[in-house]
Amino acid sequence: MQKGMGIIGIVFTLCIIGFLFLYFTSKTTQQMTQETGFNLMKKTIGKTADASTKANINILRKSIAQYYNEQNGYPDSLDNSGSPPFIPTCLRVIPSANLGMNVPFELRTINKIVYGNTVTNTGGWLYNPYTGKIMVNYDGLDSEGINYTTY
Repeated sequence: MQKGMGIIGIVFTLCIIGFLFLYFTSKTTQQMTQETGFNLMKKTIGKTADASTKANINILRKSIAQYYNEQNGYPDSLDNSGSPPFIPTCLRVIPSANLGMNVPFELRTINKIVYGNTVTNTGGWLYNPYTGKIMVNYDGLDSEGINYTTY
């Protein structure tokens, strides 16, 4: 009587172990690829939103500078209530602050303006009519880890 496994039993056992190894590693690789794809999409959307916000804040700053040069002062408000009104004199509409995926959904695309110099984290823009300074009204990080208030 023989003791232990024969060569066929060893090959059969190694095949089963190999198939199990391939099965579990392919599932893990597929899951990692899906997670990586989601993170890449999230980062791409964030970079696009950040670029849009930077472009929009530059439009606002140039329009405020134009108003200042023409009127020898900053606009009291960035709507159509001033004399002369900022809208439509310098801009047709206030562009949105488009914030990335790390920001709560309801704050991501807002063109609302808060007046003063204290960030309220409600999205949109923060405008100080005494200094003409405009900034993003959200104290959080963009897709690159840069604080929105430094734009």
